[in-house]
Amino acid sequence: MFKSVNGGFQMTFANNLTISVMFRSGNYCEHKEARWELAADNIRENGHHGSKDAEIAIWEEGGSNRWINIGYDQVSGWHTADQVAFLIFAVQSAKNFDDLQSNVEHHQDLNRYRSEIAPCLTKCLEG
Repeated sequence: MFKSVNGGFQMTFANNLTISVMFRSGNYCEHKEARWELAADNIRENGHHGSKDAEIAIWEEGGSNRWINIGYDQVSGWHTADQVAFLIFAVQSAKNFDDLQSNVEHHQDLNRYRSEIAPCLTKCLEG
């Protein structure tokens, strides 16, 4: 399921996990200190609002109130589009919450995670 939220989007997968990607004023991204109205101004003037990086959060749906700890917090910022894409894949392909939390703990360094997984994904997709 996709959900549009003010300043980003959320995706919920069949494994009951949701990832939130946010990139407006106040979020941990290039617009963190920007005026609150920046996103609305950009949409009105350009038809869209964008950012070079984004904040993410991941949680389990269904009232369990369990959030994935990413690094030192449940919200992690300044992720590039490549990093967000790999995190979306990790959330979608996890068996469940505990499986994903274990993988995140194992790969705390997202750049290392990306460099280890990217070549494998590329090979698999090429056939």
